[in-house]
Amino acid sequence: MSLNRRERETTARELDNNLALTGLTRAQVRERTGLPPERFQAALEVNAVMDPADVWLVRDTIEDAVREEGKTPLPLSLIHISEPTRQAEISYA
Repeated sequence: MSLNRRERETTARELDNNLALTGLTRAQVRERTGLPPERFQAALEVNAVMDPADVWLVRDTIEDAVREEGKTPLPLSLIHISEPTRQAEISYA
């Protein structure tokens, strides 16, 4: 995942919009991911030091929580490829 600053900001905003649909706090979502606080924050902010795999994990966790609430996650404009493609992208990045 190679995003420029604007794309990272867009993705972070979209993740935050979906997070709002979950009814969970950031701490509750972080706990579900099992990520340390620093890595979770970097992934949620999609900042320059984030690990792309962490962003995927946070996205998946948030989307699962939205569905648990009986809602449909809002689409993410830049993170929407399939799992096999994602694994290949991470492996060959």
